[in-house]
Amino acid sequence: MSQSSFLLRATLRRRWFLGLVSGALLVGAAVLGLIAVLRGSLAQLDGERPLPGLSAAVTLERDSLGVVTITASNRLDVTRALGFVHAQERFFQMDLLRRSGAGELAALFGPAAVELDQRVRLHRPRASFRATWEVLPADQRETLIAYAAGVNAGLAALTVRPPEYLLLRAPPEPWLPEDTLAVNLAMRFVLEDAHGDAEIRRALLRKLVPDAAFEFFGAPDSGWDAAIDGTELPLPAIPSAREFGWRGWSNAVASQADPATIGDEDSSVPGSNSWAERWTGTLANDMHLSLGVPGIWFRARLRYADPLRMAQPETIDVNGFTLPGTPAVVVGSNRKVAWGFTAAGMDQCDLVELNLEPGNPRRYQTPDGWKEVECLTEKIVVRGGTNVPLMVTQTVWGPLIEPRGLGGHFALAWTGTHPAANNVRLLEMERAVTTWMGLLLGPQCGIANNNLLVSDKMGDVGWTLTGRLPDRQGFRGDLPVAWTAEVGWRGLLNPSNYPRIFPELPWTVRYGLVPRVQKLRGDPSFFRGRLWTANSRVAGSKDYLPRVGADLQDFGARAYQIRQDLFAKAELTEQEHWDIYRDDRALYLDSWQRRLVTTLERGAATNAEWQEALGFVKNWGGRAAAESVGYRLVAGFHRSVDALVFEPLVKAGRALNPDFRYRNNTVLEMLVSEQPAHLLNPRFQSYEELFAAAAEQVFASLREQKVPLAEATWGRRNLLNLQHPIARAIPALSGLLNMPRVPMNGAPNDLPKIQGSDFGPSERMVVSPGHEERGLCNQPAGQSGHFLSPFYRAGHEAWVKVEPLPFLPGPTQHRVELKPTP
Repeated sequence: MSQSSFLLRATLRRRWFLGLVSGALLVGAAVLGLIAVLRGSLAQLDGERPLPGLSAAVTLERDSLGVVTITASNRLDVTRALGFVHAQERFFQMDLLRRSGAGELAALFGPAAVELDQRVRLHRPRASFRATWEVLPADQRETLIAYAAGVNAGLAALTVRPPEYLLLRAPPEPWLPEDTLAVNLAMRFVLEDAHGDAEIRRALLRKLVPDAAFEFFGAPDSGWDAAIDGTELPLPAIPSAREFGWRGWSNAVASQADPATIGDEDSSVPGSNSWAERWTGTLANDMHLSLGVPGIWFRARLRYADPLRMAQPETIDVNGFTLPGTPAVVVGSNRKVAWGFTAAGMDQCDLVELNLEPGNPRRYQTPDGWKEVECLTEKIVVRGGTNVPLMVTQTVWGPLIEPRGLGGHFALAWTGTHPAANNVRLLEMERAVTTWMGLLLGPQCGIANNNLLVSDKMGDVGWTLTGRLPDRQGFRGDLPVAWTAEVGWRGLLNPSNYPRIFPELPWTVRYGLVPRVQKLRGDPSFFRGRLWTANSRVAGSKDYLPRVGADLQDFGARAYQIRQDLFAKAELTEQEHWDIYRDDRALYLDSWQRRLVTTLERGAATNAEWQEALGFVKNWGGRAAAESVGYRLVAGFHRSVDALVFEPLVKAGRALNPDFRYRNNTVLEMLVSEQPAHLLNPRFQSYEELFAAAAEQVFASLREQKVPLAEATWGRRNLLNLQHPIARAIPALSGLLNMPRVPMNGAPNDLPKIQGSDFGPSERMVVSPGHEERGLCNQPAGQSGHFLSPFYRAGHEAWVKVEPLPFLPGPTQHRVELKPTP
C-alpha cells in the first residue's frame, strides 16, 4: 500500500470518526436541551411560592416516595394547596378523567375518540353538572372553587406545559369548578351500569327462553356466596326436558361451532377487596381497576385545624389516597376512623318501556298525560376533524334508546346524572370520630355506588352502601317495564332506609343520640369480629336484596376465601392482614382441576400432548402461580367449558344483539355436575365429549401462539403491562414511560390476589385508626406522572412483590411553603 493511500484512508477514518462524534454530540446536546426544557414541567419540590386565595401560609412536604403532607390552618386552604399539588404532578391524568366524564376526549385526541364521547354524551353530562351546581350547598361550591383555583395556580406555576401536551401540540385547558363533578362521573361510568347493559342482556334472555328456563338461567350467581349475615340463597331448579331443552329449541343456531369461543382469554371487571376486624379496628382495602401509568391514586397526608372543635382545639390528621381531580381523601384514616370501598353492584339504572301515541311517535305516555320528547343537540368537538352533532332525544325519565334485539322504545333512567346524587360530602369523613358516624354519612355521599366498610379507634366496625339509589315502587327493576302512577321511581332512596350492618351499638346510640338503629342479631361471625366485602352479595335482608343488580355482582369465591383467611386466627396483626393480599390459591378451580384430570386420563393413552399435560395438571399446585403450567391449563379449561356449555344461548342472544353475553358460575357448576342431557350443547353427544373439546381448545390456542406446553406458564400469560397513555399511541416511548413487564402471580378474578396484565389492585392499605404508624400500603406506580420525576416509579417494585410500605409518610426530603398574596 502506498503512503498516499494510507494517508487518504487514515484521513477518511478520522473524518468519519469526527463526524460520528460530532453527530453524537449534536444528538446529545439536543437530548440534553430537550430534558432541560422538560424539567420546566416538573413540580416544584423546594422553596417558596405565592398562592392567591390562601388565608395563611401552607407547607408542602414530600418524603422519599413523593408522598405529600399538607399542613394548613383550615380545610379550604388545604383544598387549594391539594389542587396545586395535583396539577403539578398529575394534570394530564386529571384532564383525561374530566374529559372521560364529560364526553370530551375527541377534542384532544381527534376522531378516534368520537365513539367514546357519543356514549357518554347520551347522558348530557355538562347539563347535569350545571343542574348539580344549582343545588349544591354554598360550602361545597366554595370547596370546588378553591380546588379549581389551586389547580390552575399549580398549572400556571410550571414554566413548561406537561410533556404530554408538547407531544400532542395542544395547550392544557383551565380547570373549572364543575370539572371535579366530571371526574366523579367518570368513576361512576367505570363502577356503575350507566347504560342499562345488564338489564338489556336480562331482557334478551327473557325473550329467548320460556319461564322455567329463565328462572334457572336468570338466577343469582350465588353458589359461592359468603354473605356477612350468613344467609344463603336457594339454588335454582334445572328445568325439565318437557319445560325446555337445547335440542328441540333451535338446532339451526345451536348446532354450529361459535368461532368466538376460545379457551385462553380472561375477562376482568372493576372490583375490590375490603375487610375489617373488630376490637383492633384494623381495616384493609385494595380497589381493583384497570391500571396504567401514572397510577389512579395520589397519596397525601392532610393536617389542619377543625373549626367545629374550637372549644377543644384539635388538628385533623387524615392519611390516605386522593383522586387527582377531586379534593377528597377517597380511602384512608383520620386517626379515629378508617374507611374503604368495594364496588357494590347495586341496580341504579332502569329501562322505561315507552308507550308512544299512535300516529305520533314524538309523544309518549306518562302518569301526567301525553308528553312530547325533547330533541337536543350535543356538539362533539373533534380535534383535526369535523365536529360531530349528536341528537339526544330526551324524556322526563332520561334519554330515549332503542336497544338491538328488544324492539320498541325505552327511556334510560340512571341516578348518576340526578342533581341530588352528586356532591363532595365524602370530605366529611375526615371529621368522623366513630364508625356509626361514618355509616350515617356513607349513603349521603354523592359518589359511585360502593360497599363502605368503616372501623374506629374503639374497635367498632360496620358496613353500608354509598351512592344514591333509586326509590322504586311497584317493580323490581331487573326488567324493562312501563312506568305509571303506581310503577316507577319515587325519587332517590332516603339514606335512613339504606341497609347497615353494625355488630354492636356505638356510644352515640347507647346515649340516645341516634333514634334509629339497624342492628343485625344472632350471626356467629359477628362474635368473631370480622366483616368483609368483595363485590359479591353482602346480605340477605329485604332492604338489600331487591336493590342488587342482575349480573352486576361477583359470584362469591373471592369473598369466601377472604372469610376463610380472616377466620384462620383469633386475631390478626397488620402484617397478617397484609398477607391475605398474597393469597393466590384458586379454591374455586379445585373441582375443575379434577374434571380436567379425568378428561385427560381418558385420552392420554393415544395423545402424547395430553399425556404431557396430565403431569402438569396433576401437580398444578392449586395456585395462580407465575411458574405454574397446570394453573394456566385448568383456568383455560374452565373458561372453555363455560363457553361451550352456554354456546347455544350466547349464539342465539348474539343473533339478536352482538353485545349479548352470559356467565353464571352457579348455573355452570349445576349443569356440569348433574349433566342433564336436554341441556347439553347439541354439538356434542355427551358431556365427556364437550369436556374433551374444551381441553383441546386450550391446547389449540397454545399451538396457535406457538407456545410449547412445557413453557406455557401462567406468568407468560399473565405478564404485567402497565402503560402510559402516550406510549400506547407511540410504542417507541414504551421503555421511557412504561413499567417493566414481569410475570405475575394472581389472576384477574375470583381469588384474593387479583392480578391481570393491566388490571389489579390500584392501591393496597391496612390500617388501624389511632395506630397509623403500624399501617401498611403500596400502589402500582409512583406519585408523579412526569417521567423525569424521581417519584415516577417510586414504590412500583414493592407493589409488584406485594411488599408493604409504611402507611404514614417518611421523613421530609423536600419542602415548599405556599404563601398568601397581599
